[in-house]
Amino acid sequence: MAVCTLILCLFFLSKRPFSSSAVSVEEFIDSRNGDLGVESIIALTTLNDEFDLVFLYNTDDKVSANLLVKGEDGTYTGFDMTTSYYLDQVNRITGSSSLSYLPENTLYWGIAQSPDWVINHPDSHQIVVDNLVLGYYFHDKSPDEEILDLEFVYNGD
Repeated sequence: MAVCTLILCLFFLSKRPFSSSAVSVEEFIDSRNGDLGVESIIALTTLNDEFDLVFLYNTDDKVSANLLVKGEDGTYTGFDMTTSYYLDQVNRITGSSSLSYLPENTLYWGIAQSPDWVINHPDSHQIVVDNLVLGYYFHDKSPDEEILDLEFVYNGD
């Protein structure tokens, strides 16, 4: 009986939201995605009052862009992981994901290993961290918006 009560308590505790100010992003992601841990955070940016975007290395040495969902009180309530990629044999990668929290949008993202690469989309956002260029934009899937895959173009001399 005590074991059953303990299991139920742990289950309910694992389902409650985490305050973004009370735990680290790594701890929150690990709590939601226990089979694949976070090696390090590359960058964390606030998209709006509802979402943060985190670029990270996971414990398999792959990189990915992930959406953190925030509740009204600022706590993280959800996590949507995109596909992870290795950076060891390429200069740049791009990915996209239709996110369950944003069914009307697709997140396009990319990482390049040199500031000489820039994103080709005029509505994209770029973050430079050390020698990494992180880019992202949301396509709203409306018939009026032109579909343009996210790509890096060389801007070096």
